[in-house]
Amino acid sequence: AVVPPGHGAPPHTHAHEDESFYVLSGEIVVEIEGDPAPHCVAAGGFFFGARGRRHVFRNAGAMPARLLILSTPSVGLDRMFREIDAAVGAGPPDPAKLAGIAAKYGVAIEAPCG
Repeated sequence: AVVPPGHGAPPHTHAHEDESFYVLSGEIVVEIEGDPAPHCVAAGGFFFGARGRRHVFRNAGAMPARLLILSTPSVGLDRMFREIDAAVGAGPPDPAKLAGIAAKYGVAIEAPCG
């Protein structure tokens, strides 16, 4: 994934899969439910988003960040991302539409961590 500066994933929880993130370039700020403070993960760093545990990330840097994202088991997130890409390709994303797409795949978009 290429994450533009200031962008990222909203707070969300996966019902079916764990997510693992390897930061290829740039810097990502990650908040994980239950952790006392956000984590700053630079190139070469890794973070884990366990199913059932809310997490959120954003690019805090000035340049695009590149992430390798692994989902295990693979239960359709590739289809979810294709649908989301199609929905946001036409302009600014509609949060309700994005939440509806995510819900079809067992991903709940939620209120901010804290």
